Amino acid sequence: MTRALLLAGLCLGACASAFGSEQKISADQFAPANLSSLQCDYRLELTDARDDAAAGSMGNENMTFADATAVVSQRLAAARWSSEPTAPLASVQIKRLYVNSLWASRGGVAVYRVDLAGRAPFLIRAQPRKTGDSASVENANARMGEALDEANQSLVSFLNQQCRA
Repeated sequence: MTRALLLAGLCLGACASAFGSEQKISADQFAPANLSSLQCDYRLELTDARDDAAAGSMGNENMTFADATAVVSQRLAAARWSSEPTAPLASVQIKRLYVNSLWASRGGVAVYRVDLAGRAPFLIRAQPRKTGDSASVENANARMGEALDEANQSLVSFLNQQCRA
């Protein structure tokens, strides 16, 4: 009986340390956004359509992206969205935001669903890859910022193409 309790205690201790701590991803952890401006007026409607705030793990750190709407909105603000009610609406749903911690393809992943009036909805997926980075929280935040910037630039570039059409 004593042996069983000792083994159970060791297992509990090992299991608790394997999960590590939780790191919340927030806007202040990223470098300033590098984003082109919109060339015509669009209004932005941004919603978080993810199942939960989990954003992967890096080493023993479990990453969460609790306020993704605020982070993405802050980074998209550099594009200079219109507040005019007559401007076309770009409805953007955040579908996925996470850090891929596999060594061969370590990086952030951002997936948006975009709805524009008169067009079929489409997905924007960004996954810039880096290899050889250490599995640190700082690198995870940097990679997530790169994924957000790539997805946001893809969105703005697409909308700018529509201005010319």
